[in-house]
Amino acid sequence: MAVEANMNTYTVGVGIGIGIDIGIGDASSTNEKVSLPPFLSLHNIVLPQAVAHLLTKTDMKSMDHWGDDKNRINGDNPTDIRSLVVGCGIVPMLVSNLKSSTSGNEVYGQSAICLGNIAGESPSLRAYLLECDSIPALLESLTREVFQNVSVDNMNMVDINDESHAEKIIWSIANLCRGRPAPILEQVLNATPHLCHFLESNNADIQLNACWALAYLTDESQKEVLQVLEDAGILRLVASFLKVEGRPSLVLGALRILCNFSYGNWRYIEIIFNSNILEDISRLLRIMGGKDVRIEACFLLSSIIAEGGNLSRVDGYMKAMVQSQNLVQLLLELIRDAHMDLKVEALWVIGNISEVASDKDLQILIKMGIIPALCHMNMEFLENKTIIMILDTFGHILSLGDESKAILHECGGVEVIEDLQTHKNDEVYRAASYLIDEHFGGDDSDEDYDLE
Repeated sequence: MAVEANMNTYTVGVGIGIGIDIGIGDASSTNEKVSLPPFLSLHNIVLPQAVAHLLTKTDMKSMDHWGDDKNRINGDNPTDIRSLVVGCGIVPMLVSNLKSSTSGNEVYGQSAICLGNIAGESPSLRAYLLECDSIPALLESLTREVFQNVSVDNMNMVDINDESHAEKIIWSIANLCRGRPAPILEQVLNATPHLCHFLESNNADIQLNACWALAYLTDESQKEVLQVLEDAGILRLVASFLKVEGRPSLVLGALRILCNFSYGNWRYIEIIFNSNILEDISRLLRIMGGKDVRIEACFLLSSIIAEGGNLSRVDGYMKAMVQSQNLVQLLLELIRDAHMDLKVEALWVIGNISEVASDKDLQILIKMGIIPALCHMNMEFLENKTIIMILDTFGHILSLGDESKAILHECGGVEVIEDLQTHKNDEVYRAASYLIDEHFGGDDSDEDYDLE
């Protein structure tokens, strides 16, 4: 079938995956799609003319459908295609669509999807979309079409007028918040109250995308974002997501938010810790099969212990962790049996606890088996900072006296420390040498390790 390069014969829609699809005929009469012939230059002819065609349409009927997998035009480099679409001037038109009260739900939805697709391609394209006021336009469409112009303070999830449209808007906003470098705060801050409201949605996709959008926004721990979220009272709600079964992506997003809140702020840590967090994390480490969820759970435990300087509070949290023997045993199991990156995060939790533990609590940890778990780690595959953390933990153990020193010797810990004196990293070498000099007199002979 011959296809003439005349844009009047084409309908142009926004595809979910690639940003644009093309069909023959009038949009109102057919949805049939055709493949572009080899002689037609996609980059040089089709996209510029397609966008020019859209820009001259007043009723926007040429955006009657948004594509699925089988309807996409897949170029060798989707980013190049989307960059060309942006270069042809489509973004201001999409923003205008969302602000218009007459475009229609289908056009609103497709415009939101297209913005989300473009934003997901690169930080530079995302930055351009934000400069074009994409988020204010999406929010305007959200309040007008989904909540019938209800103010953000009075939004109620049961009053959603168009759930499908809400899904597309929140997904697009999440993509606009995603990635590094972080977006300019002023360009995204207005979205946070809306996202907080959608955390309470009964629609799983809306709730998930709202959760991850907030995880992206809090990733830099900017105090303005954290304050908005605190005012909305979402921390306990987010902590409750850890109890949700069968939705690991939601749990992972919630853990990321809690980790971002916990960095160096004791007010937030107290709220998080008082939400029965240890019980939930123990369940996640024991039941949830996803490695990413377990790693993020370990991050959260480490940040609760490591961040801040109020030792009385650290001591309280640490005591609760030590007394939760099930949690410590789970961490030791991960150190022994898990994949290396998960082993390392579990190691850091134990190391951080040991750093602030009282002698009595450290002795409890020793009885639970932390010494053999540390001694049997393969140092060859660990980063230098992790090795130094293990050596620091050995130092805390050795400071307890001869009994702990004997256990360390029996588990091969002294040999581990000796071997690390030949490590190529100077910090590791000095830390290992210090332990030998301080606790074993600097003499490498076996008799000096006879602790009976």
